[in-house]
Amino acid sequence: MTKRKALTTLTLLPLLTLALLVSGCEEKNNAEEKEVEMPDKRKFIPDYEEKQSAEEIVTKMREKQASIEDCSYTAHMKYSFLEQKEETYEVLWKKPDLMKNTIRIPEKGTESVIASDGKFQWIYNSESNIVLKTELSEEPDRIDTEACPLFFGENLNGNNSKVFLWGTEKIEGEDAYLLEFTPKEEHELYLLRTKIWIDKETWLPTRYELYDNRDRGAVEIDILDLKINSGIPDSEFEFEVPEGAEVKSLSPEDYKIDLEKLALEEAEQRAGFEILAPAYLPEGYAFNHSTVFNSRDRAYFTVINSDLSTFAAMPCYRRVTLEYIGENDRIRITETLYEEGKYTYRLFEEEGENITVNGREGVLYPVFGGNMKELEWTNGELEISIMAALDKAEMLKIAESTSAKE
Repeated sequence: MTKRKALTTLTLLPLLTLALLVSGCEEKNNAEEKEVEMPDKRKFIPDYEEKQSAEEIVTKMREKQASIEDCSYTAHMKYSFLEQKEETYEVLWKKPDLMKNTIRIPEKGTESVIASDGKFQWIYNSESNIVLKTELSEEPDRIDTEACPLFFGENLNGNNSKVFLWGTEKIEGEDAYLLEFTPKEEHELYLLRTKIWIDKETWLPTRYELYDNRDRGAVEIDILDLKINSGIPDSEFEFEVPEGAEVKSLSPEDYKIDLEKLALEEAEQRAGFEILAPAYLPEGYAFNHSTVFNSRDRAYFTVINSDLSTFAAMPCYRRVTLEYIGENDRIRITETLYEEGKYTYRLFEEEGENITVNGREGVLYPVFGGNMKELEWTNGELEISIMAALDKAEMLKIAESTSAKE
């Protein structure tokens, strides 16, 4: 039987962020961690006499995941970095290719629906009153709906994280194992610390907490009203177009982002704003190419940006990327123009050093474990960043020569 795939990566970003966090495990020795305090100072006493090991718990979670034929639940999500602080996901899922996710933002009174009925993917936004309809296919950049979303995709495979068992804690009166996943050093830019509470009786997750690179709480997710293998009828996944809604049929091309390599002059014409190219480059570096992306060029992005989850806090934008190649490294400069002001939250930010670029405030961050640096600042309406494996002085020279034009 041909697998059908649905739901682009962007649609499920809040869930996929967590999927990355727990995409692998490597058990840490409990005895070595007895002196460690939980960063959030929770009143919790680790249970070092617990007979189950972290690896055994993860194995049983995998087994449980494999046994699920259908599930329904409500995920109550709290964000600390978005304009809308809370939202709920009402999820229905059934093998092999049925899914319906209803997203409600109480603060705004809006509703969005993401559904797969086995033949089509549907995305509805109540604020814009637009429905996107796409025939399902085997596009490589889609998420396979055979992965139970309760576990946020294939989150227990791979080897990207270390896992530690703190012990047990009561969640809504039920005993749960508390696991903490932390990224391995080589993945620290992309993976954050996360905690998962696993019900001791069912081996199912009941709560997630996600932290950013500065150990600030970023997302809290409570799993409520969970039912598995209840025999959900296929009719529950049918999507009815709301009265008066506009239906847009999209092709796979509308979901792709194939950025063409351009010369500077053509990139500037397509971007619609003046590109600031650096007047100074370290010896051995030369311009290679530029790319342009306009979020409004894709009908999919236009709807997603208006009201769906993480994207509701991100205004539409135009972005130019300039790439300069050296003998062994490259310099990447991005210049972004947002339609509705600055988008300031950095989920993955490290402690940065405040720095001045031609009288403008900027920040220099270590990235990729400190192997590279990223310098960010604003020049008028443009947000500019430079990423390279260079020292601070060289980064500043490039920035000052890039920021010289008004």
